Amino acid sequence: MPGPSAEFIMPENADNIGEETQPAAHVERSEVQACIINRTLIGFFLLGLCTQLPYAIMNTAANTIVGSFNESSFVATVYGAGNGATVVVKNVNAFLLFRVSYGVRFLANSAIMLSGISGLAFSGSFALAIISIVLVGASHAFGENIALGYLSRFDSQNVAAWASGYGLAGLLGAVLYVLFGCLISEEYSQDMRNLDKWAFISVVPAVVVYLVASLHLIKEHCGFPQQRTSTQRLLNPISTDNEATPLLENTTDILRVQHESHPGETPSALNNDLSSNEETNCDRNESICMLPHAPPTKKIKAFLLQIKRCFKLVVWLAFNLAIVQFCSYNIRVSAAKAVKKQNGTKCPELYASLQLCFQAGVFASQSSLPIHKIKRVGLLTAVMTINMLLWVINDWDYH
Repeated sequence: MPGPSAEFIMPENADNIGEETQPAAHVERSEVQACIINRTLIGFFLLGLCTQLPYAIMNTAANTIVGSFNESSFVATVYGAGNGATVVVKNVNAFLLFRVSYGVRFLANSAIMLSGISGLAFSGSFALAIISIVLVGASHAFGENIALGYLSRFDSQNVAAWASGYGLAGLLGAVLYVLFGCLISEEYSQDMRNLDKWAFISVVPAVVVYLVASLHLIKEHCGFPQQRTSTQRLLNPISTDNEATPLLENTTDILRVQHESHPGETPSALNNDLSSNEETNCDRNESICMLPHAPPTKKIKAFLLQIKRCFKLVVWLAFNLAIVQFCSYNIRVSAAKAVKKQNGTKCPELYASLQLCFQAGVFASQSSLPIHKIKRVGLLTAVMTINMLLWVINDWDYH
């Protein structure tokens, strides 16, 4: 029979040992997670900054680029070339490169960016300058498209970090160009070429920062429930009547999880079970119609429904965005034409100063996204349209 002291063999706080060690481990994990989150925020900020910076300097330098080759009437050509590859690049990324890893796409975009910057810095002809402008514009569009797709894997606060860096790049690019313009006179075409050369050489380090941010700083797994897993999607399906639900489901993962949930059944048996109820399921969840076994007519129907939903979601915002972009480029071209009647050799150069004001507004608006969201975007479009009309009328007065 054990003595009276036997019950005291274990320490009095034995039940609390786990409680003491668990909080310490939890605190350590929280600190690591916070570090990763901060790195990711900084990474997306730098990613937005470096994506936009060469493009911002190119836009600020548009008037000087054409002036350095004595082609002052081709300012609109610079903006056209800068956006000429946008549609092609974004469609290639969406439909042809969706299976390519983001790391490879970031590497490819950095090469395009460096090629465009180098071409603008050392171009000896207007034609080569235009080709380089196309490359810079393609890099800008490609980088923006990659980043927005990559952001879907992260918490929404990273969108604000990326937008702030994106807006700051425009402001920083305009400031850099104004400073270079004050250091290098613009009285002769050779002076303008020197200005462009050193302005674009100064942003070459942005390519290195772009690679470091995209491949090293940004960490994808931060412990957030970013997207519902395949199992969650199957166990708790979301009605497709809700326009906030994803437009596409990963059908490969759906079949894989079904197979894992029924290890004794073959994939063909699962497909047969699903086929028997496809008429009902198609009406409830259009993603079921996109499964490999579904009839072609059902797949087409589901695809058209997805397109319809997508169109309804974006048509109003897309219309406003198109009008704002149209007004923005018309204002810049009108400003360049008005500058020709002014003394453009002063410090700071007038067109670059106007670009600086424009980029300051862009930075202020994009950085205010986490603070205030404007729901009536049509009002902003109306203000932008009025502003464009004033610039166009002002341009007519000069002529």
